[in-house]
Formats: sequence, structure tokens, C-alpha cells
Amino acid sequence: MLCAVVLVVLGVTQTVQLAIARLHTAAINPSSNSDASQKNTNRADAILAASQSILGVCAIAFYIFAVFQIGFGLATLVFGIISMKSLGASWLGTLLATATCIATVYLVFIELLGILLPTGRWDLPF
Repeated sequence: MLCAVVLVVLGVTQTVQLAIARLHTAAINPSSNSDASQKNTNRADAILAASQSILGVCAIAFYIFAVFQIGFGLATLVFGIISMKSLGASWLGTLLATATCIATVYLVFIELLGILLPTGRWDLPF
């Protein structure tokens, strides 16, 4: 749970840092020298970057919630596929990377360390 909170806090911190950096850059570079299309492009890029950062933080927060509701295996499978496909990965690469991640975490935590992962409300074995 502590790791989950740290991930969310770090994501929010990164989002705030990006917003501050964009404001600082806009203050240093006066807009009077740039034309209207350049200003609109910069504004659209800033809005896109901020929305992607917020969406990333929300996705991680939802994943953390889902781990405790439906279990580690199923939540990681869904999160891995959705996040990798949204980044443009191929289906084969997405499925291989997600399955490898789940298997590695399962082997390390459950088999080697004996640490139980959340099984969710359905008590799924993975």
C-alpha cells in the first residue's frame, strides 16, 4: 500500500513539475516574438502533455485500486495490455511483455520470497 501511495504522489509531483516548467519557459520566452500559429501549437502541446500526465496518474491509481479488488494477475493483465497498446506496441509484444511481467513477479514474490500478492474479492490464485 505504501508503494501505491508513493507511485501516485510521484506521478502528481511530476505533473506539477511539468506544469511549472512550461509556465517558466513561457515566462522566459515572450510571446510577442512568435507568430499566432506557433503560440497555438505550443499551447496545444502543453495541454496534450498535461492531459497525458494526468491520464497516466489516473491510470496508475485505477490499477492500484483494481489490484485490491480483482487481484494482481487480472489487474496487471488488463493494465499491461491497455497501457502498452495505447503506447503503440504490437499485440505480440504486448502479450509477451505482460505475461513475462506477471510470471516474473509471481515467481519472485510468491515462489522465492513467500510474499502473497493481493487476490482480490474472488480469491484468484494469481
